Amino acid sequence: MIQSELEAQNIENLDVTELTQLEKQLDAILRQTRSRKMQLMMETITALIEKGKKLGEEKDLMEKEIAALMVEKANQQEQPTAIAAANDNHVDEEMEGEREGEADERSSCAHTKHPVLNLF
Repeated sequence: MIQSELEAQNIENLDVTELTQLEKQLDAILRQTRSRKMQLMMETITALIEKGKKLGEEKDLMEKEIAALMVEKANQQEQPTAIAAANDNHVDEEMEGEREGEADERSSCAHTKHPVLNLF
């Protein structure tokens, strides 16, 4: 709009009234341009703030997932140790039970009235 006026006319040939009108038009266009620029900047800032919030939430969620995985991994590492210890205790108990059973058999054999078993 103004550009076509400027191209069509030579600014040097404008009088004070026309220059004042042109200045007002330029000011209005400059205000519109600055207003639009400000609007776009505010929209960008708002979008960046929202993105920052989402990234923060994702970070918190990932940290919780990592912590849960670390706890799970620690539990898995402790579990085989606990199972092995339980198995060791179970094996020890079985062996102890077998020894007691053998001792019981020997002692019962000694007290038995059976003539063949008494020979041993």
